[in-house]
Amino acid sequence: MDELTALQASYAFKMGEKLVELKAVAELIIPGGRSEDIATAISELSGLVHKLSGYAKTFGITELGSTAKT
Repeated sequence: MDELTALQASYAFKMGEKLVELKAVAELIIPGGRSEDIATAISELSGLVHKLSGYAKTFGITELGSTAKT
């Protein structure tokens, strides 16, 4: 197994953890919540999605990368 393939496998393995993290942050954005908390959660969510898009593109998961950009 070459290095890139090993990195892709490692990334795929960690994807479940990343999705759980994204979901947890997204759930902080609730109607009626404090605007400061919502703004912080949106900012954090934006950063996580940006990283996800970059990682996906790097590891050849183009569909995920494209979806994360939208």
